[in-house]
Amino acid sequence: MHNRDLKQFLVGIRDTVGVHASIGAPAPDHAMHASSLSVSDEIAAWFSALDDVDLSIPWTADDLLLYGNQASLARGQAGYRVDASGRRLSGWHDDWIVLGQMGGDPVIVVPGGDVLFDRHGAGSWAPLRVASSLTHFAHALCIWCELYVGRYSRDIFDDTYEIRPAFLAEVRARIGEALPDAEAAVFMEMVGG
Repeated sequence: MHNRDLKQFLVGIRDTVGVHASIGAPAPDHAMHASSLSVSDEIAAWFSALDDVDLSIPWTADDLLLYGNQASLARGQAGYRVDASGRRLSGWHDDWIVLGQMGGDPVIVVPGGDVLFDRHGAGSWAPLRVASSLTHFAHALCIWCELYVGRYSRDIFDDTYEIRPAFLAEVRARIGEALPDAEAAVFMEMVGG
């Protein structure tokens, strides 16, 4: 998959989710954050495909916020890579860049384009690969939006507030179109099923 596919998947997400998918990003709080973070070719292609605008995707609990420009990306490192004053935090690998988050759970991109996911609050970071590239990740997110927002109209919970098994089964089956089994399992962890 190539950058043209990346753009196609992100446009598909915005078309499915509607105007609420795009949110503007204010100027960075600390110029130091923006200047100290280098952006890989993969992340630059991501920004270009997003037209330098952040993307918010409806999710099962908190929305998934993905950074679409350098300022948002720099601010998004706070609490993971750096503290609020810009000092490096221990336990965070130098090559991990937080591409977005959902309720504090980071989506991370590493050199070469692997996309990782981890839950916060476990005491240490041990992210797992959710996709081998940003394009594969965007493809999986596009499938998510087609199902969660499109087909199911966000109505996926039963009377006990558990995600309906039929929805989870359909997501698992469709995510297999975009991701191999091990990565699909991590994506399902993101979903909560």
